[in-house]
Amino acid sequence: MKNKTKPSHWICSTHKSHIFTTPTHDFFCDQCPPYTGVLIESYPGDKEPEPQPENSIQNAEVTKTGVGLYIFLVDSSASMFDGNAFPNVRQSRAEIVSAQIAGAIFQMSAISRKDDAYLFVLLFDHKLKPFINFMTLQQVFDKYSTAEDLQAALYREMQGMNGATDINLALKTAYHHTQKFVNGEMESIGSIKPMFQTIYNPITLKDITIPNVRCLILTDGEQYTAANGINRIEENPFERFEFEGRYVNILMGAYNGSGNDGGCQELKAIMSKCPIHNEPQFFLFDNAHKIGDMYKLFRMASGPSGFCPKCLENLVIRDKTSKS
Repeated sequence: MKNKTKPSHWICSTHKSHIFTTPTHDFFCDQCPPYTGVLIESYPGDKEPEPQPENSIQNAEVTKTGVGLYIFLVDSSASMFDGNAFPNVRQSRAEIVSAQIAGAIFQMSAISRKDDAYLFVLLFDHKLKPFINFMTLQQVFDKYSTAEDLQAALYREMQGMNGATDINLALKTAYHHTQKFVNGEMESIGSIKPMFQTIYNPITLKDITIPNVRCLILTDGEQYTAANGINRIEENPFERFEFEGRYVNILMGAYNGSGNDGGCQELKAIMSKCPIHNEPQFFLFDNAHKIGDMYKLFRMASGPSGFCPKCLENLVIRDKTSKS
């Protein structure tokens, strides 16, 4: 398979008429309001839709069904590069997280419908920078031949951030784009209908429909922008995430550090409860022995179900059973 290494142009996710031969410095569209349009890579040979008259039958929009979206919000602030991630481990948190994300993405190579699985990897410190901009798995695998190539590229981009920590900005921006994606309001992608799963909620005693859409934020610190800025997490905007007329909170949090850290308590406090186990959708990685669990978390996050540590335990149990 030919490896596509150089995009021919970039198209705004919100307005496909906004076309760039050279991307902006932060890969957001500068013709849209701040952080509302993501530049999506387009390569030579990619099929572009032919313009049609507004009343043309050919202009009727075709909905792409069975789609999945996996969002990773990756803390790339200075503290992610300070010292070792855990005692007796030489790598920094940034090195471990970049390796885990790359490994998890390449683990999805077994998925048969790679053109229906989208990825959005958004780096943040006190600014934002998309790393993978609503690319399909197939496009990612065309661009990066190995997990090592992907990890190296991701780590380099994380190194270019290295500032303060604005969790509020990352969450608000991710929510905005996720809702637009599910609503089919991204012109460069078009109308979509996510794959979904219906599960029984033992708390409400009702079925709940959950789309195959997940957002995972990974951080090692608390909200901090500047002395006069907002230095607390204001809200979980995914409380307002809507799918088929109902609110479904798809945000999960992963904290790298001590459970006694102020940032850990702050992040955990905004997480919703798992609709299956009524446990916080929150994961703590406080020692090197949990690195394997971190990998399984990424795998769980890319599946049709799974929100909390108990869901993760069930995944591990199923893995052990399948190998016996």
